[in-house]
Amino acid sequence: MTWIKLDDGFPTNPKILPLSDAAFRLYIEGLCYSGKYLTDGLLNEVIVKRMGDPEELVEAGIWEEVEGGYQIVNYTEYQTPKAEVERKKQLSRNRGLRYKIIQEGLIPFTEQEVLEKWGTDCHICGEPINLDAPRHSKEPGWRKGLHLDHVIPVTAGGPTTLENVKPAHAVCNLSKNNFQRNAEKTQPDNRIQITDTEIKKTSSNKFDDFWSAYPRKVGKRDAERAYTRALKVASFEEILEGAKRYAADPNRTAEFTAHPATWLNRGSWADEPLPPRTPTNGSQRLVTTPTATPPRFSSEDQPQGAPMPDSVRALLGRLSDLHQ
Repeated sequence: MTWIKLDDGFPTNPKILPLSDAAFRLYIEGLCYSGKYLTDGLLNEVIVKRMGDPEELVEAGIWEEVEGGYQIVNYTEYQTPKAEVERKKQLSRNRGLRYKIIQEGLIPFTEQEVLEKWGTDCHICGEPINLDAPRHSKEPGWRKGLHLDHVIPVTAGGPTTLENVKPAHAVCNLSKNNFQRNAEKTQPDNRIQITDTEIKKTSSNKFDDFWSAYPRKVGKRDAERAYTRALKVASFEEILEGAKRYAADPNRTAEFTAHPATWLNRGSWADEPLPPRTPTNGSQRLVTTPTATPPRFSSEDQPQGAPMPDSVRALLGRLSDLHQ
């Protein structure tokens, strides 16, 4: 179960306050649906039609019509994105695994094997470990005792192998979080970590390139914030190339081109090309039925129809005689 977030000023927001009761309810239902099914604010057209009429929300600028449905504007800026929800779920599963490893002794090797491989110095601070120190935290000297430390923590996906488990002081191990020191230096993908300051500097230098390449110029301030967040998970080259591909996609239409902030928040720079479009008229498909071409006849072979009955022919003859 996920939660949606609304602050106490939400009902009096200038875009929300003028809404009718039906539109307000539809907006909340859309938030709940997206939060439950992790759609990042994208609502299928069929689902929306069952909920209500979205026209008022589109006119207010808080929903936008996209191909196949509607997008809640700036959804991932105020609600928890799908990627973050899944990351937290994975961390929770990893914490459960870590508990089993500690409580049920699931480490497939002994302390002695770890010491034989890595020695008796703490791999975090480099100082010798007191192998005779007590293990209980209430006894003096325990801080310099032996702990087996996952260099890449279990909660970050680190494996329980001799390559990833090293000896450490108890105090060094307990004070290290998931992203400190050696855990950062041994990321599986060897990415270079950059600071928020560096990200902002890069963003300000490169956002104009992205803005020039993106095919829809709307919501520049929101787009710049979304661009800064996107740089934490992708390089500016990836984002720029994705924007250029999207702009050049022959199946993209101006009517359904996503707002730049929405496109960035969804991570769409990695999307596949759009599928070929079918002829549409608004949201309805055009149904084209071939028109039958009537047969053409010459004066000689033109059909004459059914022969006139004798009784009718006789009646017409009598009527003609009366008029003479």
